[in-house]
Amino acid sequence: MAAAEGDTFMAEHTLRCAVHLREEYLRRLHSAVFDDLGDEPDPVSVGNDIDMLRVSTVEVVEALVQWRIATGVRCVASMQPSRE
Repeated sequence: MAAAEGDTFMAEHTLRCAVHLREEYLRRLHSAVFDDLGDEPDPVSVGNDIDMLRVSTVEVVEALVQWRIATGVRCVASMQPSRE
């Protein structure tokens, strides 16, 4: 495996792991808020889950940037509104 291929593989693996981790925090938050037993959610637990979801979202964005660098993918869509 060439160095570039190794970089691409690691960037893709890191991105996948970051996305899976974020999805898990989202599931935890959903479970904490929508309890099957109808109990009131614990505000501390919900707050912790929201914070971990926030952190993991930032990690997904960082991993995505690294993946784009490793693969040479360029941004094709602009977030700026069109001025036509």
